[in-house]
Amino acid sequence: NCESTSEVAINELEATEDKIEIYNPGAAIDIADWILTDKWEDASYDPVTDLEKLVFPTPANLAAGEFLIIGKGALPGQHAFGLGAAGDTVTLLRADLTVADQVAYGVGDAAISYCALPAGQGGTWTADCKPTFGAANTLP
Repeated sequence: NCESTSEVAINELEATEDKIEIYNPGAAIDIADWILTDKWEDASYDPVTDLEKLVFPTPANLAAGEFLIIGKGALPGQHAFGLGAAGDTVTLLRADLTVADQVAYGVGDAAISYCALPAGQGGTWTADCKPTFGAANTLP
């Protein structure tokens, strides 16, 4: 379900209100020009044709230990794609289009909250977490 090659990780998803949380457990990092999308399938991904992606603005600094909450919408810092209740895959791409993190979930998994326990890389993806956007993930 989860493929990580970076400390910065997708940490929690919620399909009902289309919220996504990114967590930085490591040193401060600038994620300017990184992309958040539900359209990436392989290295042939073309960001020009993905009209619903979120490209993080310059600068987009994440402090050490910071949780970044991203909602659905058309404003800067929001994603335009919805999270499917029947399952979806969300990918965080670096500016060079390499995968920083990717999470896939199935039917109903993200209805309440789908989260990594413990937070960040190496966590086990778990359905029906207590929604804790902006804080460490927990079970109800």
